[in-house]
Amino acid sequence: MHMKRALKSLTILGLVGLLSGCTMHEIVFDRYFYNVVDNDSHEVVEGDGYIKYSSYEPLKFTNVDNVEETFNTYHDVFRHQNYLHAMNSTGVNKVIVIPIDFSDYPCTNLTNGCKLSRTLIQNAFFGRESKTQYESVASYFDKSSYGKLKIDGFVTDWFRLNMTDSSGVPVNYEYLSRKSTKKSIVSDIYKQALTWYQNKYGNLASYYIDGDQNKGVPIYFVYSGPNVDAAEASDSALWAYTFNTGGVFAWSSFSMFNLNMKNQVDTHTFIHEMGHMLGLTDYYASTSSTSYSPTGHVDMMDYSIGDETGYSKMVLDWTRPYYVTESTEIKIKPFSSSGDLILLKNNWNKTTMDEYLLLEYYTPSGLNELDSKNSNPASKLFSRGGIKLYHVDSRVAYFSTSRITPISYVSEGEYKSSTNRIGIAHTNSIISSHKILKNPLYQLLDKDESINYLNGGYATDSSLFYEGDSFGVNSYTSYKFHDGTNIGFSFKVKSLNNEEATIEIIKN
Repeated sequence: MHMKRALKSLTILGLVGLLSGCTMHEIVFDRYFYNVVDNDSHEVVEGDGYIKYSSYEPLKFTNVDNVEETFNTYHDVFRHQNYLHAMNSTGVNKVIVIPIDFSDYPCTNLTNGCKLSRTLIQNAFFGRESKTQYESVASYFDKSSYGKLKIDGFVTDWFRLNMTDSSGVPVNYEYLSRKSTKKSIVSDIYKQALTWYQNKYGNLASYYIDGDQNKGVPIYFVYSGPNVDAAEASDSALWAYTFNTGGVFAWSSFSMFNLNMKNQVDTHTFIHEMGHMLGLTDYYASTSSTSYSPTGHVDMMDYSIGDETGYSKMVLDWTRPYYVTESTEIKIKPFSSSGDLILLKNNWNKTTMDEYLLLEYYTPSGLNELDSKNSNPASKLFSRGGIKLYHVDSRVAYFSTSRITPISYVSEGEYKSSTNRIGIAHTNSIISSHKILKNPLYQLLDKDESINYLNGGYATDSSLFYEGDSFGVNSYTSYKFHDGTNIGFSFKVKSLNNEEATIEIIKN
């Protein structure tokens, strides 16, 4: 289960104004038309000292029984043995959005009532950008994926929760607000909602992931009552969560739309949770520390702002990197519009599931533009264009009966398919002294080597590499991968302009 990071509102909260009994801005559903064309030819791109492959290779390893196992994609690993569920990240994928209200907090309590509030939910998920303060869920993922993912679906009528707990006590809004209420109760709500949908709308088959009922029916619940304060979030069911076990479904409050005076919805939280439904994990600590943030708070899967970044787009199969094999010079375009990445790793296994460095050219444009102008520096993207450098450790490990603590990497040969599950070894969500979990999955490397986001702090414009800056020359000269091997490369930013960045890379 994933939860939304406790963050400040990205917009100024405002009640919807009334004028002569009518809203100041008409509330109508204006559907988004998927207008991003996927121009990726998937051709091999080869240059002097680098190559971009047409696709990722399967992950292969030999288990303890000396049998070779093959996993074609990140999602094959994520969903291993059907323990976790996720929507597909390419093609047309459908989700059911269910507004849910309660006998003690009916949708009539909402400022715009039941019908118009449902319309606002339609705009949040499937509407045009102009109906939101940022993007709709559909428009965001169409753009972030470079046209590779189209999220479609349906917003149902309001579903009135009508269930009791094991003691016969009604489960209503007041019940969910109790600190003793476990978040797992949403799983029971999910099951009841599936039955309600089938009784009201008919067969669910068109929503099955891969047409397979066992892979789950993606549902996003928007509940009518207000969410709790951020300080109480970890102890309350009334926050924003995504559940990837027992199905794939998300749960967020209508109040998280933070409507402005134009009746525009703020969708940042809902986009973050949809990322979890696609199989992405949190890039911040979800348990013991709010300061631990390896990606410096500047990521949609960290602080719910901006475009998805390099590793996320790789595992979702939206982009492939330039793999450096020898000393070279590479020109890359702004990442948000091009998907250009540079990967540094000797003997890369040509999957997303390895340890490597990633370079991307960040610009405050496209899906980054709005959040780069945020007046609150505590949740603001970079206001200047520059090179972001990430350390990725996405190696695969085997686990026992859960997917919490890894035993060891599959490359070490002890994995047994009959008794173990596999999954990504590292995470940013758990802080631990464990031999594997002590290192994060995804870490932003500040230009100043002395700044480490594992200990708190926010990335700022000075975190980026600009023209003339280097890695492995005057800083990070002894930096190693988590497995103890040398990086094997250094680089210098030769030039930056609005169109491209030129990176000189030296193989050491």
